[in-house]
Amino acid sequence: MAATLLLASATVLLALAAAWLWDYVVGVRGPPYSFLSGCNHEMRKMKAEADDGLRLDVHDHNYLPRVMPHFLARKQQYDRFSFQRHAGEPFLYWMGPRPRVCLFDYELVRQVLFNKSSHFFKDAAHPTILAMLGKGLVLVEGTDWVRHRRVVNPAFAMDKLKEKELANAAGKLAECQKTIASLERQIKSLTDLIKHMIYI
Repeated sequence: MAATLLLASATVLLALAAAWLWDYVVGVRGPPYSFLSGCNHEMRKMKAEADDGLRLDVHDHNYLPRVMPHFLARKQQYDRFSFQRHAGEPFLYWMGPRPRVCLFDYELVRQVLFNKSSHFFKDAAHPTILAMLGKGLVLVEGTDWVRHRRVVNPAFAMDKLKEKELANAAGKLAECQKTIASLERQIKSLTDLIKHMIYI
């Protein structure tokens, strides 16, 4: 009787350990769930720290440490323990009571967007955002999205974009010519001044 009980408890412990190890190796890792708040408190704290101490260079396009520091912190934390060949392992975080998965691997993002696009739906927008933006191409789905896309698509045709770029380039060229003309006048007046100073 005792041997059977010992064998049953060992089997249960072994099954739990195997399930935990399988989830650790195969599953998507992330912070534990907090009731109703999710990771919001931690994300707010990291964002406040980033806003206080981090200055961004105007020419630096690496804005992620300032805008979403919690993404980078989680990415670095879970990439360290990754058993995969490449970095950029997906991780899970909680926005309130809803789980969200963050992908950093471009190939995985491409696979999800092209092959599994019908499995993912846009979140319902906050009423304030709906009042500001309306139900445009960004916020609609399904047949409404197809209709909006069909209306907007001709504006982004290659011919229209080329015309727009040519007009922008012509405007910039005209500005450069005005600048060069004003510089020529200034250089001429400077050389006249130097010539008069030499002959005095």
